[in-house]
Amino acid sequence: MPYLGRSNDGFGVRDRFVYTASGSETSVSGADDNARVLKYKDGTYVDVYLNGVLLLRGTDYNTITGNAISGLAALSTNDVVEIITYDVFAVANTVPKSGGTFNGEVTFVDSVALTGTTNIKEDVENITAATKSVLVGDSGTTFLLNRAGGIVVTLPVAAAGLRYSFIIGTTFTGTFSLDGASANDIFAASSNLLIWDKDAPATVSAKQFYADGSNDDKIVMDGDTKGRFIGGKINCLGIATGGQGSATAVWHVDGIVYGDGTLATPFV
Repeated sequence: MPYLGRSNDGFGVRDRFVYTASGSETSVSGADDNARVLKYKDGTYVDVYLNGVLLLRGTDYNTITGNAISGLAALSTNDVVEIITYDVFAVANTVPKSGGTFNGEVTFVDSVALTGTTNIKEDVENITAATKSVLVGDSGTTFLLNRAGGIVVTLPVAAAGLRYSFIIGTTFTGTFSLDGASANDIFAASSNLLIWDKDAPATVSAKQFYADGSNDDKIVMDGDTKGRFIGGKINCLGIATGGQGSATAVWHVDGIVYGDGTLATPFV
């Protein structure tokens, strides 16, 4: 869509240059009476006036280059040549203020104020394969764990602000493992899982287990006692270890899961 106004490179949709002749010139170029340098993109969209009279392009003058008006009859002293240029620039790939759809990532460098009803949906992905490598671009996604035989999920390298959730949609008979990308991607000491005994809700049988904060980089549910029954949910958040803006990060994990028997820590 073309817009009226001035673009960042100095070209405007309509621009004006004024030259006062000293005598005998047959062309004008360079800085005008106001020290503004003549330039245009297409000579078809240039109007030239001599002492207020519109000249005919190709007869009274030529626009051979984008920075001169040539082929003029010799000017007299104090003749005034006025040049009006017209250029159009287009703004592409825009979404109108009335609304639209962004098909790629949008980055804001400042705060964002939202008014009215917001309709923000998180991604939900169903995992039925034996392995899953979670990507940085999956941040904000909730994963449904639906393979009874077991799933190994590998997180990306920890980075502040990455966030994932995992819901146990099917009771595991095999092992569910949630792994850091490497031994350096540990679970913070604040990480904890509350395991409820699925068979004893009336007796409020539950235990809370914490990561050791030094070596634990996996959650391994390889038995009923470690919370592998349907209905559990685990949340993962990348946090900076050196404060806001730190390049070093670890995972904070929390959630509620359901086990059976003598409950035991799944952190390893």
